[in-house]
Amino acid sequence: MRGSILVKRLALGAGGVLIALGLCEASLRVFWPQGLVTDELRYEALEGESGPGYRLEPGQWIPGAHGGAVNTDGLRGAELGSQSERRVLVLGDSFVFGAGVDVAAALPEQLEELAAGGAEFVNAGTPGYGTARELAWLETYGEELQPDELLLCVFMGNDFSDNLSVEPPRVVGGKLFLDQSDADEAGWRLTLRSWRSSLHLWRLLERRSLATEPKAAVSKEAAPDEAKRAAAFGQLLDEFARHEANRLAIYLPDGASETAAARRVGLSYDMTCLALEGVASWCAAREVPLRVVAIPDVLAVDDGLRERAVRLGDFTDLEGADVSALDLERPAKSLAGWCLESGVPFLDLTPAFRERTEAIHATEPLDEGLYLFGDSHWNSAGHTLGAKLIAAWLAALPAKAGE
Repeated sequence: MRGSILVKRLALGAGGVLIALGLCEASLRVFWPQGLVTDELRYEALEGESGPGYRLEPGQWIPGAHGGAVNTDGLRGAELGSQSERRVLVLGDSFVFGAGVDVAAALPEQLEELAAGGAEFVNAGTPGYGTARELAWLETYGEELQPDELLLCVFMGNDFSDNLSVEPPRVVGGKLFLDQSDADEAGWRLTLRSWRSSLHLWRLLERRSLATEPKAAVSKEAAPDEAKRAAAFGQLLDEFARHEANRLAIYLPDGASETAAARRVGLSYDMTCLALEGVASWCAAREVPLRVVAIPDVLAVDDGLRERAVRLGDFTDLEGADVSALDLERPAKSLAGWCLESGVPFLDLTPAFRERTEAIHATEPLDEGLYLFGDSHWNSAGHTLGAKLIAAWLAALPAKAGE
């Protein structure tokens, strides 16, 4: 009898805990969503060897302050307007998508606000895409969107290395797993990880910092002593720098060594140029003007963060390559060279972003600048600067390349 009573009490207690956790989870989702907007996205896997492999699940609603709608074309934002407007397809990865900012602050939407003469700028950014996968998406879905112009945004960080990946990321339960090592993981483990990552309570517990809270972690109220405040801020930056250090390989100078790692970097540049040629061919066949923009990597514009990454990163995979002797201009120079040879207008945002970042940090070292704190994506200020620079550049270009 006592045993059955104990079991009932334990069951009631467990039920109460589950109800409390459920209420906490629901409250977090409504009042304090955890993580960036990309954590909430759902994806659908696509069949076919020639396609992009996955895309945003059409018709979903992204919860949270930086959420919003994904339309029936699988693109962030409202349904597309009438074809009577000039339609500019803005193609890219999570920068174009606007990870970490609301839809109105994202680059395509700001470009639409700034466009002279009126135009519809379509947000065709998908997190995780590289140039090759963007080409595959364009070949699969671009025709039905009927763009009048194509603005291709290439991230100078991981877009080059992403173009080496033949197998698409895994999609399990609507969640995207970019790490290719997951391909060998048991299905139930992927499902468990997908379920776990969807819990806001879990992310609240594991989260060390969020882009929206850079100063809260090091506020004067929490650490009255300025030295302690700076030290706490430095610890957060160290953690971020370790995470970002894996992207430094793309800046290894051309011909710096004959290691397998250096050859792999060189191959990533070659594959990127092949993908660019594919995009250019698609546009030429449809008489769609192509313009290319280089999206700067935070490691190339923030000297302090890059120095931390060089000092703290794990570079065993680079087989002894000297990460202190980097060619920060290599990605943009490669892209500019291809565009010059192909007659495609090109804009590199890196110099302007670097100048603005240096000016911001000179007056306020703890200011997050143009990028989300603890994340390599632009904040709303970064999107605004990028949109102004691109809009002015587009306005100065002829209607078609070569005119």
